[in-house]
Amino acid sequence: GGGIGIKDMEEVKDAARCWWSTCWLGSKGHLLLPVLATEAANPTTADATVFIEYANELYVAFGTSVRKRIEGTASWSANLYTLPTAPTDAIVYNGKLYFACDTDFVRFDGTTWVTGATLSGGAQPSRYFVEWDSKLFDLDNTGQLDYTVNEGVTWTANANSTLPTGYFNSLFLYRDMQSNIIV
Repeated sequence: GGGIGIKDMEEVKDAARCWWSTCWLGSKGHLLLPVLATEAANPTTADATVFIEYANELYVAFGTSVRKRIEGTASWSANLYTLPTAPTDAIVYNGKLYFACDTDFVRFDGTTWVTGATLSGGAQPSRYFVEWDSKLFDLDNTGQLDYTVNEGVTWTANANSTLPTGYFNSLFLYRDMQSNIIV
């Protein structure tokens, strides 16, 4: 028995198979070592809260300080932007990077950083993001779910939860009872 990889593992039958690995399993007949990890020190006193790849570079929020990894080194860039609060989520939508910063969001297009308040004239509370149906959905701490189709310029209310404020810890896509994928 045994072998590399299986999509849906049945423990009784497939226990000798590799279910997941840090090794590269994508080459038929070969098991290759993972990419060499290089330790990089924390450039601030704040913990890293959000990691996201954007334009083939790793961006990390250390508290409110956004920095990017300097490829091939163990170093980070200088502070690129100071967020209003430590972000709880980040997403790339329509080629732009978004950080959810509680009372508003921050958008980066590769050159310019802008807040939601600057884009639309009013702050857009943001805790978690997900992209679905060509829309960027945003959930705030009170359970208000909104979406935008124009990169954060205007937002449309979609749903509001009756669960207590602060109850939410993520936003994701899943199937409903009819097996449709929904937010």
